[in-house]
Amino acid sequence: FSVMESSRLGASIGKLLTGLRVRTTHGDRLSFGPSFARTLIKFAPWELGHLVAQQAMFSGESGFAGWVYVPMGLSFLLPVWWVSSILFSGDAPYDRWTGARIVSRSASC
Repeated sequence: FSVMESSRLGASIGKLLTGLRVRTTHGDRLSFGPSFARTLIKFAPWELGHLVAQQAMFSGESGFAGWVYVPMGLSFLLPVWWVSSILFSGDAPYDRWTGARIVSRSASC
């Protein structure tokens, strides 16, 4: 995702198919560093959910280790916060934090 969104295409495959691009708030191409940070932040809840699912699968009869409840809580709370942030500000937190925005391909050319 980071490589494609910071390339001259400015979009992942899904964004290309839907006519969207990732740009800076000034309309320039997003460089690799902010694009990589954006991707890491965006996938954090997803990866926390995977961690919890794997622990549930392999914990057996003994149940979860105590530390698993922290990523479990975060994997539920972060998406709620994400959606709230989008509804109230119009931007995803990772876009605000990295100075990115999603624009239509026609608007960015």
